[in-house]
Amino acid sequence: WFAERFGARQVLSASILGCTAAALACAYAGRCDLFIAARLAQGAAAALMAPGGRSLVLQHAPKSDLVRAIAPLTRPALLAPVVGPPLGGGITETIGWEGNFLINVPLGVSAALLFLRLVPREQPMAAAPFDRVGYCLTALAMLLVLGGLELAISVAPFAGAILAGAGALVTVLAVRRLRRATAPLFGLGLLR
Repeated sequence: WFAERFGARQVLSASILGCTAAALACAYAGRCDLFIAARLAQGAAAALMAPGGRSLVLQHAPKSDLVRAIAPLTRPALLAPVVGPPLGGGITETIGWEGNFLINVPLGVSAALLFLRLVPREQPMAAAPFDRVGYCLTALAMLLVLGGLELAISVAPFAGAILAGAGALVTVLAVRRLRRATAPLFGLGLLR
């Protein structure tokens, strides 16, 4: 929806710069609450990167080349769990934990500049209105089900079961909303 409304190029470049700014905030957060807020901002910005990149590829790559065009987007996600821990440990041991965030600043700025230079401008499409009710119901359902399951297997089984049950009820409401909405958050036909 963001890519349709504002343009995939703009969304992806904003998410790269937002993630970079949040990484800088993480490195210099002096308190735990500020660090948590910066990490939340970093996660929110980073969450737009993968779908934004895929949206650009789907818009511009010929259908016959989609698998090959998407492959470079998936490689970092496959390499990160292998390379990240030893690299992060080495940075932490030599520079300090802040270095794990500061390394993102030149990488993020370089990536954003290259991206803005190489990816052509596009006109945003007319996006359907954002399904706020569907979003809220889906998010609440996920929060209740996952939070309830986590509580049930760890701290409070009874409270967790109640939360998970409430989440199941909200899931039913969310599915009903997604089926009936003229412009749903996402189409349930994809699950067939």
